[in-house]
Amino acid sequence: MRLRNISWILVLIPLVALRPFKDKKESDRSKMGLKGNVKSIEVEYGKVTNENGVWKLGEKPFNNAKEKTTFLPSGNIALKTIFSSSGDQQYKFQYFYKGDQLDSMLQYYSEDEPTYKTIYEFSKDKPSQLLSSVLYEFVDNTKAGKTDYFYDKKGNLIGRKNMNSADETNVEEVFEYKKRQKVRYKKYIASEQYTIIQEYEYNKQKLVSQILSKSITGQVQTKKVLAYDENGNLLSSRIYNPDDQLAEERTFEYTFDDKGNWVQKVVIENGEPYFMTVRKIEYFN
Repeated sequence: MRLRNISWILVLIPLVALRPFKDKKESDRSKMGLKGNVKSIEVEYGKVTNENGVWKLGEKPFNNAKEKTTFLPSGNIALKTIFSSSGDQQYKFQYFYKGDQLDSMLQYYSEDEPTYKTIYEFSKDKPSQLLSSVLYEFVDNTKAGKTDYFYDKKGNLIGRKNMNSADETNVEEVFEYKKRQKVRYKKYIASEQYTIIQEYEYNKQKLVSQILSKSITGQVQTKKVLAYDENGNLLSSRIYNPDDQLAEERTFEYTFDDKGNWVQKVVIENGEPYFMTVRKIEYFN
């Protein structure tokens, strides 16, 4: 498997992808919204089955059906492993730090030998701002791709450009903000000559409450309306078509552990249980 999915490989760093960068250091664990001193989290996805009135995790229709993330005591990600529905390792990502600063990442496929290595460069003046990530073939150290990141004076991520080994653009993204909140997102995919535009509105919790997806000409394609509980957990998602008619409705039901982290999420689509996510969370003593 050579040079597959380069665009997402380059941006697979611990949960910084679409968030504004801030000068204040925030751990990966915190960015994931996890409570307590989490050591690892194992996540499984699948369809819902009903066993004697109890919802259980059933068929796993997706290739990447399970993943496990292990954290350092500092809260940063040490290792992320993705498994197939049969339990075989699909990918493994091993992260290395200088102090608390992400330095590099090794990517493995099913084999134990790394396939790629990514080197990260951060701003010296604002250490939380990632400037670039460069992907190299592990065996011969040839450059396989690069992603550059751009910021405004307030530290908001305003642009990201993913390039191939010849520095030709694969994907280009632009972010616009109002009062530190992302209000518009534009993504251009070179291989498909296709542009994605999204516009965002927020509720009093400063959470996204509406997403408009538009064509390059500005025509609304879908509208997604989101609602949350008092703790910020997503309760419902409604998608409307261009005629503003309801096309899909999903609600979410959660089970929590004693730390306040959810360990089970059931997706109910158009009134029927459809999908389930189960999380097994281990804590440091």
